[in-house]
Amino acid sequence: ENLSPPLELKWRHRASSALGPSLLVTHDLVVYGTLDGKIEGVNLPDGKKVGRIKIRGNFAATCVAYKNFILIVRRISQPTFQLYDLLNGHSLWKIKGNGVFAEPMVAGDNVYYVDINDRLCSRSLIDGSERWKVKLDAQSHSTPAFGNGLVVVGDDEGKVYAVNSAAK
Repeated sequence: ENLSPPLELKWRHRASSALGPSLLVTHDLVVYGTLDGKIEGVNLPDGKKVGRIKIRGNFAATCVAYKNFILIVRRISQPTFQLYDLLNGHSLWKIKGNGVFAEPMVAGDNVYYVDINDRLCSRSLIDGSERWKVKLDAQSHSTPAFGNGLVVVGDDEGKVYAVNSAAK
């Protein structure tokens, strides 16, 4: 939408601690990770707290939307990936994996991310299975992007990689 100043504050909500780098809006909810290890949900129209998921060990996490679900991605604790059903309030699956520094990216039924072992990875959101991984030349704190069937990511040394999303 076009912004028309002056802007009007609609509501304010107090999170349990500082917010992580991503805010997610899905199904009239604002969902975000906090640095004290929680995923919190707030009703977008009125700013009221809807719920909170505590991350075991108070480790920071992030999340991305996928259909009626959110994929919770823990930075360093286990399980690394958890597909959570927003409508029914339970997990569909949980998968152990390597830590993830940068924000993951969802395209179709897959999530793309860079793990702490310098690999660009693809995982199915249907069952959590790993589809493929490609070793990068250096560590990456870059969020992957998707276009024309390619997953594109940069590394911390300034190299940009493009990988066919169907790679095995």
